[in-house]
Amino acid sequence: MDIYTYERFETCVAQIFKEAGYEISRWYGKEGEIDITARMNEEKYAIEVKYRVIDRRPIDKIIKLANEHNMKPVIVYGCEANSRMLKFEKEYSNVLFIDLSNLLYAVKSNQKLRNELMSCLEVSTTNIEPKSSPIQLSSVKHSEYTRNLIMQMEQCEKGHNEFAKYEDLCVELLKNIFSEELNLWYTQAVASCGMFRFDLICRIKDRMVNNEPQYGQFWKIIENYFNSIYIVFEFKNYNNKVTQKEIFMTERYLYAKSIRSVAIIFSQNEYDDNSKIAAKGCLRENGKLILLLTTKDLITMNEMKENGDEPSDYLLDKLDNFLLDIEK
Repeated sequence: MDIYTYERFETCVAQIFKEAGYEISRWYGKEGEIDITARMNEEKYAIEVKYRVIDRRPIDKIIKLANEHNMKPVIVYGCEANSRMLKFEKEYSNVLFIDLSNLLYAVKSNQKLRNELMSCLEVSTTNIEPKSSPIQLSSVKHSEYTRNLIMQMEQCEKGHNEFAKYEDLCVELLKNIFSEELNLWYTQAVASCGMFRFDLICRIKDRMVNNEPQYGQFWKIIENYFNSIYIVFEFKNYNNKVTQKEIFMTERYLYAKSIRSVAIIFSQNEYDDNSKIAAKGCLRENGKLILLLTTKDLITMNEMKENGDEPSDYLLDKLDNFLLDIEK
């Protein structure tokens, strides 16, 4: 687990408390030793956030700090309670424990927060039943989140002036459909050489339940047959069609030995013939897969998600068509 993912998880926890009506503060006290403080009326909570299952040390730490600041101690962790954690809950009866099932319950009516929480997780939530928390975190705010995102994307103008807005909307729309399959979500990543910048890079989750993968066929193919668990996404908000130049630039980001040999490009405009030839050549000659999609494709996948269909099946169809069209 990298520090970037942990920081996103902690920020997501803070936002869950905020959306539920708590007044929050980050990194409270001397040297910021309390991750989050939350206040509701006269009740004040000192919150220790842990990404995975914990031991006694952070529990003892937050009890000490909470007593010093006249607060109630809370432990939040990003996985389901196991026998060890349940034992801690009985032993530390003065501490409120919030696990992943409680967090899932908290975000069930807030799609944006749910997307953000799911995108932080390394574990599958397939068999985790959402459960209410000792602290009432459930947000009552419902919104037409997907429809609003699609509307904003449809209104986003082509061209350089709105390229940042376009990239942000692409990331949010991708999280909306693939937060359960992908994590990391590292935007504006720069390669160590400093020469290349990825708009977005994600990692396929290890979503195993009872030794069986729990994600769609598309991701299985990417992992098993293209030997890639990292996916590069590029977003092109151009006035003109995407050319072979952009395809070859994206190819330079891909490196099989880094298990990063797949890229997906989304463009506001179409692709010229040479760009399509270049994408085929990248696969035929170097084994690098670059799928060329448009904004309309991204919107269609979000509409599929809303209708209860599987968006990755759409990518699978695109992959089938691409591979069947490869000539010798």
